[in-house]
Amino acid sequence: MPTFALELEFDGAGYAGTALQRDQRTVQGELRRALERIDGPGALTRSSGRLDAGVHAEALVVSCILSKDWEPGALGRAINGNLDHDCRVLRVAAVAEGWDALQAKSRKTYAYRVIERAAAPALERRSWHWRRLVFPQHLQTCAHALVGEHDLSAFAGLRNDGSDSGDPVRKYAAAGWSSAPLPGGGTEWTFCITGLGFLYKQVRGLVGGQIAVAMGQHSLDEFLAAIGAGRSHPKIGQMAPSEGLRLERVAYRSPPAWQALF
Repeated sequence: MPTFALELEFDGAGYAGTALQRDQRTVQGELRRALERIDGPGALTRSSGRLDAGVHAEALVVSCILSKDWEPGALGRAINGNLDHDCRVLRVAAVAEGWDALQAKSRKTYAYRVIERAAAPALERRSWHWRRLVFPQHLQTCAHALVGEHDLSAFAGLRNDGSDSGDPVRKYAAAGWSSAPLPGGGTEWTFCITGLGFLYKQVRGLVGGQIAVAMGQHSLDEFLAAIGAGRSHPKIGQMAPSEGLRLERVAYRSPPAWQALF
C-alpha cells in the first residue's frame, strides 16, 4: 500500500501530547481525522517519537499508510486543508512500503528555551522564565558532561508502567547551551541535546537540574554525581515546564526524498 513520510510542525499548547488518547485532543488523533476526510477510513500512522502534553515540534516525522497513491505535494496540501491552525505538514515524501518513522530514525534533537530577564514574557510564552541566573557559567559544564553513553534516569519521570523497568542507558551525541541577548535587556538561553532515545520527561528533568545548579540550589558536583546514578539518586532541581521544550529535528541514516509544499 502507498506509504508516505510527513514532517509536522505544531504548537503543543492545545494538545494532550502526540499519542492517541480517549476523549483528548492529540496530534495523532487530529492527523488521523484529516487523513480520513481525504483518503477514507483505515489510515495507519506511526510517529517518530512520543511527545508529552504541551511540548512543541518543529519537525516531527510521521509515517502513514494510505489507500490512494498521492502526489506528495498534493497530499500535504490536502492534509493541511483539514487541520487546525496549530498543526501543519511542512514536507512530504513517498517512501518504500514498510518504512517506519520510529524504527528508521537515527537520532533526535530537542531544544529547551529559557528567558532570563526581570519581566516575564508577555507575547512569547514558549519558554521558562527566570529573573536572574546566579551561576550561568555552570550550564555549559553540566551539558558537556551529558555527552556519551549514560544512565540519566535520575533526571527522568515515571510512567508507572512496564517502560519504567527498561534499560535506561542511552547514547547522547551532543549537548550544549547557547545564549543570545534580548531586546530591552536579558538573555535567551537555549539547551540542545541530540541522541537516539530519551526517557520519559528526561529533557525537562535535565533542564530543571541544570537550572538548579545555575541558581545555586545544587552544586555542580551534585549534578555530575547524578549522571549514571540511576533512579535511586535524589532529584536535582524541579521538572522544567513543558512549554519551553520543542522537538527540533529527527535525523535518518537514509533521509526520505522530501518534497516541500508550494
